[in-house]
Amino acid sequence: MRNIYIYYTAFLAPAALLAAFWNVLPSQAGLFLLAIYVFVYRTWLDGTRLNGKGLIEKKDIWKVAVNGSRGKFFKELYLQK
Repeated sequence: MRNIYIYYTAFLAPAALLAAFWNVLPSQAGLFLLAIYVFVYRTWLDGTRLNGKGLIEKKDIWKVAVNGSRGKFFKELYLQK
């Protein structure tokens, strides 16, 4: 995922949908979906982008969540095309 516009759409669209339906969802379901979004989906999405740019290996995608790689690769994730 090298295109930054597709990346922003891929991580903002599910968050916008979750925010739009937040009041309709039961509280436990909403929290579960939020946890899945933050810990699984965003980790996979950020790791896939970093892997596509050649900054990490495919086997290290899940390490993005635990060792602070989002902060380490902030410029590459959010600012560079």
